[in-house]
Amino acid sequence: MFLVIGCFNWVGYHLTDALLVNGDKVVGIDYLDHTKKEELVLNIGRNSNFTFYETIDNSKLKRLDPKAIFVFDSTIDFNYKEFSNVRCFTCMHEKRARNNIIEITLPFLYGEWMERMEMGYHQDQAFIRFDSQLFSEDAVYVKDFVQALIQLVDASLLPDSIRYYTPEQAMKKSINKRELIILPSMSNEKRFKKVEVFYRKNSEFH
Repeated sequence: MFLVIGCFNWVGYHLTDALLVNGDKVVGIDYLDHTKKEELVLNIGRNSNFTFYETIDNSKLKRLDPKAIFVFDSTIDFNYKEFSNVRCFTCMHEKRARNNIIEITLPFLYGEWMERMEMGYHQDQAFIRFDSQLFSEDAVYVKDFVQALIQLVDASLLPDSIRYYTPEQAMKKSINKRELIILPSMSNEKRFKKVEVFYRKNSEFH
């Protein structure tokens, strides 16, 4: 079983969906504070392996026995002390002094359900145009990213922080043990065409 904090955060949703597709059980925690999240609930809420809470108290936490924890929303009240022996992957970079917490630096991500504009999208104070070299060489499809993230769960040894790169980025620098390469399932140009079809079909939610 996996615990996903912020399961309807954009990346959290794709991770939750990937785990359920793999046949894993997932307990998800999130606030249903806008219509897009409510739409995402409909996509996975009927899966018998998925249990959802808008809030979770300490008594419920103590009964859980997750294989790993993923945190995508720092605004959700979550007691790390209850899981001191469980690997916790987070993109929040809160610098918590616990040796079981692995901080993940997100690459430039794109894919279904993301917040975007016609010509591109914002991430980490950068604007990535879909027709740019930055997008072509440095962006990572979100489903490729979550599959790479899932593979870390069973890794025998991990550093306290990890950064992902594309193969094109890796060719320009030397990669150390805290940095991993994501191999894309197809080129960004081909994948982007498929994502565009999705957005045209679901334009009312974006």
